[in-house]
Amino acid sequence: MSCAVQAMARAAKRTGLHPAHAPLAILTEPRGARGSCNYCGGCWMGCHMGAISNAALTYIPAALRNGVELRAGCMVSKIALGKDRERAEAVEYLDARGRLYRQRARTVVLCGNAVETARLLLLSAQPGCAEGLANSSGLVGRGFMGHTRVTAKALLPRRVNAYMGPNINGMIQDFYGSDDKRGFIGGYVVALRNAQLGPVRFHRQWIRDPALFGADLYRQMDEKFGRSVEMHAYGEQLPHPDIVTE
Repeated sequence: MSCAVQAMARAAKRTGLHPAHAPLAILTEPRGARGSCNYCGGCWMGCHMGAISNAALTYIPAALRNGVELRAGCMVSKIALGKDRERAEAVEYLDARGRLYRQRARTVVLCGNAVETARLLLLSAQPGCAEGLANSSGLVGRGFMGHTRVTAKALLPRRVNAYMGPNINGMIQDFYGSDDKRGFIGGYVVALRNAQLGPVRFHRQWIRDPALFGADLYRQMDEKFGRSVEMHAYGEQLPHPDIVTE
């Protein structure tokens, strides 16, 4: 845990809660061309060490090394079926200038995450599947589950270097299970996180005085920067057929 999250974890333990380290897909030692996490805290702005295991640092570089052509700035608008109406044979997409292209393929892999996958299936309505691809049930795009989030922010009395380390690296799961006594179904997880994404973000969030300048601004930043923490409670949303992703 980072210094900031350790401070929140100690406070949570004093109230009887059970904080734990959050699972992170971040390298702790070099792996191939990727370096290990150096705790710089720049996760939200890209990882120059290559330690974060996102697609941009893992699958995409590997695909490019193996002959994949990446067409940036394009948006797929339709998946086209073949004459047998059983298999996809092409995708139609718009390039960055809005020109429409059709790309044939032996295999089409649809991996646009929860919202964009459903959206593209519905956009791909055509003869033989008037309600969208893979939607004979009429359930594609329905029952979308989002989540609630409640945030608490604080400035601690001492510096905890809140700009260092992965942004979320602690959690509390004491309220994860559903409990009817709370008055709602489902539970939630409390994420413990470093709150600072650099001095500019900190100024906007905590100083908020555009007239502050020079020595006064420096003193305020020097006194407060590195002391902010945040807790985010992420709750469940139950699926409902009338909640539609389109």
